[in-house]
This record gives sequence, structure tokens and C-alpha cells, in this order.
Amino acid sequence: MAFKPIVNEPEPMDRRLFIDEPMGLLAELLNLNLHDRIQYDPQRNILFVNLEGWHARSKKDVDELRKALIAACERSASASVPSSTTTAPRSPSRSTTIMRK
Repeated sequence: MAFKPIVNEPEPMDRRLFIDEPMGLLAELLNLNLHDRIQYDPQRNILFVNLEGWHARSKKDVDELRKALIAACERSASASVPSSTTTAPRSPSRSTTIMRK
């Protein structure tokens, strides 16, 4: 080598690089925190839920989504259980469910 690399504090490589199975990067990169996927707009009284790329792999995932939705509704003093659900027009990169009271 024509030069000597400077390596001060090397980091260990991701263990997933060395195992013979999928690394699960898609789920890691696309799965937003449930809190970040749920937004309530009190002026329009609309709960926005972005489930794009979210996967329910177990009952626990569904239960966590349910708890996050309940918590988002409870954060607003005027929130109540939604009475109807519609789907917003889809753009190529986004899918959002809108829940109205």
C-alpha cells in the first residue's frame, strides 16, 4: 500500500454481515416509531396515521399500534373514538389513513 491508513477508534462491523440470512435492513430503515406515524390536527379534527412500510408481524405489533392510537387520541382534550374512516388520495410515495370523529 502506498499509504498507511489512520485508524484511531475502529468500530466492530455489524454482526449481520457475517450470518447466512437476510439482514432485515428494510424493516430497520422504513419502520418509523409509532409515535412518529401518528399526528392529530386539532384545528381540522383529523387523526393522520401513516402505516406505509409498517408490518404487523405479531399480535404484539397490533396491540402496540392500538395503544399508540389511543394515546394520540387521549393527548387531545377534545378527542374521542372516531366514527368513520376514510383513505386520503394516494401519492406514489405515501399512504395515509385519515380518521374523522
